[in-house]
Amino acid sequence: MTSVQVTDAGRIRIDFEPDEASMLADLAGQIAELITDAPHDSAFTRLFPPAYRDDSAAAAEFERFERAGLAEGKVNAARTVHAAASVGELDPGEIVEVELDDDDIWPWLTHLTDVRSVLADRLGIEDDDSEIEPDDELLTLLPLYDWLGWLQGAIIAALESLHEAAATPDTQD
Repeated sequence: MTSVQVTDAGRIRIDFEPDEASMLADLAGQIAELITDAPHDSAFTRLFPPAYRDDSAAAAEFERFERAGLAEGKVNAARTVHAAASVGELDPGEIVEVELDDDDIWPWLTHLTDVRSVLADRLGIEDDDSEIEPDDELLTLLPLYDWLGWLQGAIIAALESLHEAAATPDTQD
């Protein structure tokens, strides 16, 4: 079972079961591929929504100048997660430990948002009130969507804890 903790060194440590880490690495590869190879996929619009909904000319100009940089950032975030979550052969019961420093946290959060956005597209989730048909074959993705949301929230809570600790003056003499 996944756990998220703050270390004494001021990093965020995530312990994954091997299948969880493997799944994250696989999803990272899929997201990077989607961004680079599938611009006509419906989920692509979730990853790169129009910058200006009411001004198509401004949206097109923004896309022309910024899309490549945004895509590169998302692919790099996916690669960061892939590198950290990729595991080789592990002994039974062994866990995968991932430590995130300041340079890793934002790519992880970006990537988790991207994966959840793609899953939301696949599941037909438009907002908090969206309902999913119980007989839908994609319903098996819902626990993954929820788990990724939990993981993202746990990383944010750990990050907030780090920032609160850094903002609190040391009162020991």
